[in-house]
Order: sequence, then structure tokens, then C-alpha cells
Amino acid sequence: MRDWIESRESKHSAIKHRAVLNTVLAALCALVLTLALSQLVLLNRTDSVNSLSELDLAQFHARESALQQLDITLARGAILHEFASAYFINDLPQIDVIRTRLKAGSDLLNGDASALFPQTTVQNLTRLLSVYLSYQPNSIEHLVEVPVPLNPMKDSEALTEGLNTLSAHQRQLALGIANTSFDQRVGIRRQQVFVFIISLTFLIPLLAGAYVSRKLAREHKSKLNTQDYINRLINSLPGLVLLTDSAGRIFSASQSATEFLQYSHDQLSGMEMSSLLPKRFRQQYQLFSKNYLDSDRGRGEHQIKGRELLVINGEGVEVPVELYFGDFATQNGEVLVVCLHDVTERRYLFQQYQHSQRRFEMAMMASRDGLWDWDMTTDSVFFSPAWLQMIGIQGGQPLDGRVVFDDSIYPEDRERVQAAIQKFIKSDDIVFRDEHRLRRRDGSVCDAVCRACAQRDSSGQVVRIVGMHSDVTHFKEAEREVRRLNRNLEDRVRLRTQQLETALLQAEGANRAKATFLAVMGHEIRTPMNGVIGMTDLLSKTELSREQWMMVDTVRRSSVSLLGTLDNILDYSALDAADLELQVESIQLAEFIEGVADEFAERAAKNKLQFILHIDPNLPAGVFADAARLRKVLFNLLDNAMKFTHSVTGGGVVQLRVGVENKASEPRQRIVFEVIDNGIGVSGEMRKQLFKPFMLEENSRARRFGGTGLGLAITTRLLGLMGGEISLDDEYRQGSRFVCTIPFTIDASAKRICVAGGVRVLACAAEGLLKDSLHAALALNGQTVHWVTGESDLSAALSANNAEKTVLISAGEADRGVLNFCKKQGVRVIAVSPRPVRISSLDSSKVYSNPLLPSALHRAVEYQQRLSLEKL
Repeated sequence: MRDWIESRESKHSAIKHRAVLNTVLAALCALVLTLALSQLVLLNRTDSVNSLSELDLAQFHARESALQQLDITLARGAILHEFASAYFINDLPQIDVIRTRLKAGSDLLNGDASALFPQTTVQNLTRLLSVYLSYQPNSIEHLVEVPVPLNPMKDSEALTEGLNTLSAHQRQLALGIANTSFDQRVGIRRQQVFVFIISLTFLIPLLAGAYVSRKLAREHKSKLNTQDYINRLINSLPGLVLLTDSAGRIFSASQSATEFLQYSHDQLSGMEMSSLLPKRFRQQYQLFSKNYLDSDRGRGEHQIKGRELLVINGEGVEVPVELYFGDFATQNGEVLVVCLHDVTERRYLFQQYQHSQRRFEMAMMASRDGLWDWDMTTDSVFFSPAWLQMIGIQGGQPLDGRVVFDDSIYPEDRERVQAAIQKFIKSDDIVFRDEHRLRRRDGSVCDAVCRACAQRDSSGQVVRIVGMHSDVTHFKEAEREVRRLNRNLEDRVRLRTQQLETALLQAEGANRAKATFLAVMGHEIRTPMNGVIGMTDLLSKTELSREQWMMVDTVRRSSVSLLGTLDNILDYSALDAADLELQVESIQLAEFIEGVADEFAERAAKNKLQFILHIDPNLPAGVFADAARLRKVLFNLLDNAMKFTHSVTGGGVVQLRVGVENKASEPRQRIVFEVIDNGIGVSGEMRKQLFKPFMLEENSRARRFGGTGLGLAITTRLLGLMGGEISLDDEYRQGSRFVCTIPFTIDASAKRICVAGGVRVLACAAEGLLKDSLHAALALNGQTVHWVTGESDLSAALSANNAEKTVLISAGEADRGVLNFCKKQGVRVIAVSPRPVRISSLDSSKVYSNPLLPSALHRAVEYQQRLSLEKL
């Protein structure tokens, strides 16, 4: 814009300079000739100028007054919006007032004062007002529709543009009058100057130069003011405005446009308009601008419809805008006004609306529910296609939706449903629900669930109800079928119950007969079997050859195995018949556990197994329990561990570990029994059904391991009777680990006898399970042990105590130097060695392991203590 104004200023300055030079030359040549006539011409011109100025001013003021009155009457073009608003709400008094104003505006346009305005614009405005004046009220107080449709927005813009055109023309006339008056006054002043030149010839160049300079300065200032006005006008426009020339080059922009595009004025000046657009929109913009320039722009139709595209701001971000065009002519050519409107938020809202609408349509399509919308103000009902399909209506929306809605309800349910709806309308509830039947057009009936929501106005009155019908015919039919089947099932269950009761009575009788038979036969078999076992024990203690002893041992082991199988069968039968009762008595728990472990000592020795017994020192001394049943539980677990471990390469290990779950001193305490082995373990499939009866790890006829598969089943049921539980550690993969937890009542009267003081116990053992068992056995009897690893540790320990009051327990492969040192110092040594298969004689200086019994170790230490006291 600045370049355009500066080029126009340069042209005007050249014209004025030439005019001044010509005037000076003419004045010098005609100085003498025009001296006499100058005064007469001056007087006549002064009179004509005054008369002409008064006439022009009168006409100008008349047009200005008419234009202002027209602008006020038409409210700057907003009168059409007022007319449309009153028309759409049928406000007849307001329509009459607006029509009066429209008639007054039309009269002003047709008056004498508007004769000098552009007639095209006046005719367009008159035609536009006559269109709106053509809307007349009829006898039923409604407007008569005419062929011309109302478009308030477009017509208001056209009306505003026309008023702006008249205002611009009025300003142009004012400028012409001012210029004419100014030129006439300049001529008079020149003549006056010419008169003064005659007398003051030497002052002519000075006065002429001063005058011309002052005039040019005033014109330049006026042009600068005009330029500033235009710039402020552009910046004050509400939209984003860019001015381009015919080649599409930007030469000016509003402040809001520079801020929106994030470019400065200098950066935008000279920039191609297409450079602000992505490549995919440049051809579209060129076609849009070309169509605009080639169209008939006199009617202003091109300003109504915009084009949405993307522009690139200074940061390279594409921003959606809506583009409008405008134009005006200058001396340098056509100027294209590009108006941009930011539609980012509108596009986002439209996308959200489309997304919500699509989601709603998909949800309704997926649910196959019929939607209906009841407008209470107009008493009309709209139905969704799914609802019409549910009822069987084809051909689109029915004309009378309310009648269709009432008729679709089954006649027997209609009165109840209508009463429920009226009750809902009168209440303050928001949500309505009802189940009723719907009648289709083909006469069939379907069950439906109706859910609705009400919209209320500020007074609480319902103005709209939106609801849906869900077809639940299949569910209702299924429900009725279920009721019928339930009735049949009840009859069948009643009959089956009677049959089961009869079968139960028969089974109980058979079970009692079986229990009686097993009890009698068990007694008859057990008695001779005990005799066989007793006789074989006595026979094995006589002098026999090796072959004879092996035969006797085979008979004994077979008898014991058969007796164990018989015991398992009798116990399982008693448990299955629920005839087994616990015989609770007080037992010394540690001694009881030692007794159970000692029964497996010979078996461990024969199978060359390492049998570790670990009893927690915090174990209560006495508890109330069924000793026989508890022994059965431990016997079954240890029997399985020994059975599946003796064939392990490299030496099998079986552990029996007994401890407390917590150290609380309560009347009842949970004791934990762990049986651990490094045998073949339990397969993954077998773990799921391990505690069921008759389940064996090997079920083939060529089994390596014997057994009936009742051991763990009996153990589980016995633990259930005692309130305990058993589990197999799934994370232990080096064999098997069974954990039993049993709650016992503590016998507070039972006390554990501890060894007396006076003897210091030293121990030497390699790290491992045996050392752990040895430490627990000594701690169980209240003995404190000091560990030594070599001769130096032993020497340091003996320096603080007398050798006669010291006992060394040697477990495993002891250091020969340590034993020799003990012999020299007179320290008594208790050797812990593996138990042999047959013990020929007892040695007070030796304790057997596998298992290491705490009581045996206690007796050995106590014996050495008595020897020390006797020696002292």
C-alpha cells in the first residue's frame, strides 16, 4: 500500500511543478496586456465563485442529510436481520414498524437528494428494499410467501455495501467540491498576486517559491494523512486482510493478519500469495481468484460464499482458514483484497460432531434398539429407522407420529403404559422405564423394554422425551422356557432325590456290612500275622547261617508289608465310613518324633541313605494329640521318601524337619512337619491328583516301587480330622517336599529335662545338613556348643577351660590332628558316625547318625559329664 501511494505522490508532484512553471511564464509575457483587465476579471470571478460555492454546498448538505437519515433508518444494514427475526417468530407489530422504516428508506432513495448518487447502486438498494416490502400479512396473521426467498445475511451484506458505496460517492463529491473551490480560490489568488507583481516585480520569484513550497508541503501532509488513514482502516478491519496486486504479490496486510500468519510487515511485503499456501492448494487458489476476477462483481454475490483451505504460518504449521475476496481499483491497477477467517476451532468442533454422530449411529445400529423423540411443544414424535423396522413400517416417517406411537402399544398394555407415562411427566423423575408389548403392522406381538429420559424447562414442565424400545422377545421366550424347564426339573429332581435316598440307605447298609466284615477279617488276619512277625524276630536272634538269616528277614519284611497294607485298608475303610475317632492324649513331642524316626534307621542304613532329623529347639515339650494317627501320618510320608530315594545315584538324602509356625506362647500352636527327599520327585501331571486314593507314580505291571496308593489319601484325611493340612511344594524341583501343618494344644505341665552345667561342649563338623542337625539336637537339650575347625581353635578353647570338663563331638571325617591333640590333652571325644545295619554292641563314646537322635546325643554328653564329676 505504501508503494502505491508513493508512486501516486510522485506523479502529482511533477504535474504541480509543471503547472507552476507555465503559470510564471504566462504571467511574465502577459504582464502588461492583462494589467487593465485583471481587476474586472477578478471582480466577476469572485462573484461567480461565491454563487457557485453556495449552490454546491446546498446540494451537498442536502445529499449528506439524506444519506445520514438513510443510514439511521436502515440501521447500517441490520434492518434486514431485524425483519428476518420478526418474520420467523411472526411478530406482526415489529414487522409493521420495520416495514415503515423500509418504506422510509425507499422514499429517501427515490428522492431528489439521491439523484446525483450512482443510479446502479440506488436501483439495487431500492430493488432490495422492495423485495422485503413485498412480504404482506394475510387474514390469518401470517406472511404471504413470495417467490423470492429470505437470505438476511447475504442481503444485509449487500445493503451495507450499497450504503458504503453511497458514502464513498458522497466523500468523493465532497473532495471534488473542495478541489474545485480550492482551484478557484487559487486562481483568484494568482490574479491578486499578478496585480501585486506589477508593483513588486523583484518579490515575484520569492513569493512564488514560498507559495509553491507551502502548497506542496500541505499537499504532502494531506497525502500522508490519507496514507495513515488507509493503514489504520486496514488494521481496524475485524478480519485478517491481505492486499495483493493483479499478479498475486502482497503489498500490505493488517496487523491481525501479520500476527496470525506470524510474519512481519516487511516479510509479507513482496511475498507471493501462493507461497503462503501448501502446494496442493495453490492451483485451487489460482482458480478461485481467477473465477472471482472474471465474475460479475457488481452484485456482490462473490462475497457471500467463501472457500476453505490451508495456509502455512511463519513456523511452517498448516492452519485452516476460510478465504473471501474483495477488490477495488487504483491508478496502478486492480487491488485484490484477500480476507481470511480462522476456522481451526470450527473444524475441530465439526470433527467432534461428526465423530459423536457416527459413534451414536454405530451404537444404535449395533444395539438394534428403536429410538423415538417426542416433542411435547408440538406433540410430534420422530422415529429412528430401527424403530420403524421393529414395528414393520416402511416408507419413511409417518405423518402423525403420536398416533402411530400410541397404536404400536399392545391394546391390553396401552392404558397402563399411558398412565405410567403421565405419572412420569407429572413427577420430578428424569428416567422412565417400563416393560410392555408392541404390536407390529403384520399383527405379530413382540416384548419390549422402554427406557426414556425427559427434558424439562425452568418451571419443571416436560418439553421433550427421548426414549428407545429394546426388543426382548427372545429373552422373554427363553425366560418362559426356563420356567417350564424348571418345573420339569423340580419334578425330576424330586423323583431322583427319592431314588437317591433309597440308594443311600442301601449303600449305608452295604457300607456297614463291609466295615463289619473288614473289622472281623482284619482282626482274624492281624492276630496270626503278628505271631509270624514275632516268631521271625525271635528266630533272627538265634544262631543262623547267612542264607537262613536272609530267608528269615525276607519273611519278616513280607509280613510287615502285608500287615501295613492291611492297616491301610482298615484305616481307609474307617475313614471312608466316618467311624474313626481321635484318641487325644498328652505326648512328649520330641521323644515321639525320635521314636518315629528311629523306626526308619535300619531301613536307611540298608539303603545307604542319609537320614537327617532336625527338631526346632522352640518346639513345645508336650502336646495333646492322637499318637497313633500322628505316627501314621509321619510313617506314610517317610515311607514314601525312603521308597523313592534309595535308588538315587550319589547317595539319597531324606530329611524330617519339625518346627513351629510362630513362636507365640498360646494354648494352641501350629506345628510344621516337613519331609524332604532328593528322590525321583513327582511329575507335573501327578501333582494335580496326588492326594487321591489309589494314585501311583507308576501304574504299570512292571513297577519298580510297591504300594497301594492309599498312603497320601489316608494322610490327607487324618490331617483333616486333626484340623491340619498338607501340601506339596511346587517350587522344589530337586525331589519332593511335603509340608504338614497341624494345630496342637500345648501341655503346659510337660517339661523338657536339660543337661546340667559343668561340661563345655565343643563340636567339629563339616558344613552341611549333619552340622545343622547336630546344632539343633544340642540346642534342644539346652546345651551351648562351640564350633572348632582345627587344632588352633581347639587349643584356644582349651586355654579357657579345663580339659577334663570339655567334651568334643566329632561328626564326619574329623581332622586326625584334632583327635591326637584331644588324646594328648585328655579331652573326651564323642564320635558321630553313620548307623550300621546291625548294631553288635553299644559304645558310650559313639553316637549314630541317620538319624542323629537328640536324646542319644544328650545321653552321651550326660555320661561324659558324670565321668568328669567322678574323676574330680
